[in-house]
Amino acid sequence: MATINPMVGLDTVKRLGVIYVKILLIGLCILFASGMVSGLFAMLLAPLDLPQMGNIPAKAIGSLFGFYFSVVFSCVIGFAMYKAADRLKLYR
Repeated sequence: MATINPMVGLDTVKRLGVIYVKILLIGLCILFASGMVSGLFAMLLAPLDLPQMGNIPAKAIGSLFGFYFSVVFSCVIGFAMYKAADRLKLYR
């Protein structure tokens, strides 16, 4: 139940402090990079755009990069929580 309790999340944000702002900024940078990569592949593979189906190769490659960027963001969150384990009262 602690996973879906919003008070646990707010308490974690409070204990992380400035690190949480850094996580948000890194997340925005990753979101921007993901959009740029998807847009680039959509532009490069525009000749393969099919009517009523869209640009399937660009969507597939963009999805792979989107997955990669979500893994990167998860690693950033995990590393931040690891570094702040004493403030978050996480026991190793």
